[in-house]
Amino acid sequence: MSTSDDHDRYQTDMKDINAFFPITRMQEFLKQGVFGSLSKNFYRTLPNYSHRKTTQVDGPEILRQCLEDHVDVALLTPV
Repeated sequence: MSTSDDHDRYQTDMKDINAFFPITRMQEFLKQGVFGSLSKNFYRTLPNYSHRKTTQVDGPEILRQCLEDHVDVALLTPV
């Protein structure tokens, strides 16, 4: 969870996890059978990284972890 001020504090606050990580909605979709399962792990990168680092370092590492966990689809949410 991020407690920094880089988000729109007038629309939500960082105590509302569903504002930036819609886990409740994903669990609702799971119960409805929209998809079969959720990964046992969730992945993140740290904010304020360069585009190059995100695409050349963090992205491939997260992809590796997703493949290891047999993840078919990833939902990316910016904060």
